[in-house]
Amino acid sequence: LPDIDLPLPMAQGSWTRLEEVPWKWKPDSRGADHEVVGIYSQGERVVAMYLQLHLQQKQGEELVDSRSHFSVDPELWRITSQSNIDITLGDGREPVVQAVLRGAGHELRAWTWYRIGDHYTANPYEAKLLEIWGKLTFGRQDGARIVLAAEADDGQDAGKILQSFLSDHLAEIEASLDRVVQGEEL
Repeated sequence: LPDIDLPLPMAQGSWTRLEEVPWKWKPDSRGADHEVVGIYSQGERVVAMYLQLHLQQKQGEELVDSRSHFSVDPELWRITSQSNIDITLGDGREPVVQAVLRGAGHELRAWTWYRIGDHYTANPYEAKLLEIWGKLTFGRQDGARIVLAAEADDGQDAGKILQSFLSDHLAEIEASLDRVVQGEEL
């Protein structure tokens, strides 16, 4: 693998970067070639962004596998609900997997989806097909998992907070992933 770090997207608009996430949960990142965690705030609203980039995949270290989208330590966290929802992603609507996680004095709403090459999907079967298509056509074979999380118990609509963050940062997230894939020096 090239010795390039996955750059953390710059804070956009009225968002600022924080040093620490106010909760102890993070998604499973086994097998990721590059991973970065960014914590952003807009006033009292906090969003954690987890980017997991897979450039080379091998048995047991695949981007898409049978593991849960939201791994939790059952002693500390539990998933109280999980469903597919449609969000605005770029110029269109795309499905993502949403979960509400509760534990350690926090309730989080988290969204996750895949970016295979430059295509988005939350469906693991479609993600696998996109990976295969990339190999067959000698196209992009990189894949990323994007996870956003926000407090769900702060009296504000966590979904609106996540959508606001995503609307402001999607272009930066894509640019960060693309720079690593294209092997650019950062």
